Order: sequence, then structure tokens, then C-alpha cells
Amino acid sequence: MGSDRYFRVHNARRANARRAFSLIELMAVLTIIGIISSAVFLRFGASTYQSTNAAGFTRMLMLDLNQARARTISTGDNHYLQLTRDGGIVTSYTLYRDTGSGAVVVDRIVDVPEGTLVTTATDQWAFDFDGSLGSGTGVGTIQVTGHFYTWTISVYRATGTISSSKVSL
Repeated sequence: MGSDRYFRVHNARRANARRAFSLIELMAVLTIIGIISSAVFLRFGASTYQSTNAAGFTRMLMLDLNQARARTISTGDNHYLQLTRDGGIVTSYTLYRDTGSGAVVVDRIVDVPEGTLVTTATDQWAFDFDGSLGSGTGVGTIQVTGHFYTWTISVYRATGTISSSKVSL
């Protein structure tokens, strides 16, 4: 019994010393990352930021068109996206619900980001109870142009199906 204690004490290994980052080392690393990040942003600049904004705006516009279509099907009330123009340029859009006695705003006003151009022949994108686009035949399109790309959102009138394509400038 005594020999067990002897072997445990004398054959035990020392615990390895643990080393962690000091606060100064952590601050140095964060400073270097900040400098590199600012250099990258300055290198690629506002054009990359604007292109990213245009991509996000395109996704949001498609999601809101899908939301208008889904709400129309589920409630039976027509929903539509109304584009707002200022001097012929699309500046924002809003999702509305047509209750029969007037239009009610369903969601917030979404502004077009700076550096993004939206072109379309139609300012109102209304969906019927069956999910189809309100009027006309064929395909309705909305083009969103950023700094590097142009996205074309297509809405098929008969079914209300929404798709997009991206083209490099």
C-alpha cells in the first residue's frame, strides 16, 4: 500500500504551463486586423459597397414580391407593390393590401440604395387571388443595376412565379 503512494507522487508528470494571450497582444492583433480591414475597404471602395447594396435590394424586392403574392393567395385580398418615382427615377417601394375600401400599407417603405438604379415599365405590381400577376400577359420585368451587375427580376403574369438573372456589366 505504501509503495502505491510512492509511485503516484514520484512518477507523476508536471502539468504543462498554460500560456494565454495577454491583453496587450490581443489589442495588437485587433489593431492589425483593423488596419488591414480599412485598407481593403479603401482599395475596393464605395463601388463594391454599392454593388452589395444593389444585390441585397434585389433580394429584398424579390422577397417582397413573393410576400405580396403569398398574402394575396392566403387572404383573398389583392396585395401589390407600389414603386414610387421622383423625377422619373424609382426611389422606393411599399407593399399594400387592397381591402376594397382602400389601400392599407402592409410593410415599411423600402428605399432604393444610393448607387442603385431601378427601371421598369410598371409602377404597380398587383397579384390576384390565384397568385397570378394582375394584368396583361407574358412576363413583367424589373431591372436593378448596381455598380458591377444588373439583375433582371421576371414575374410571369399567368402564374405569378418570380425569378431573377444576373448579368455582369
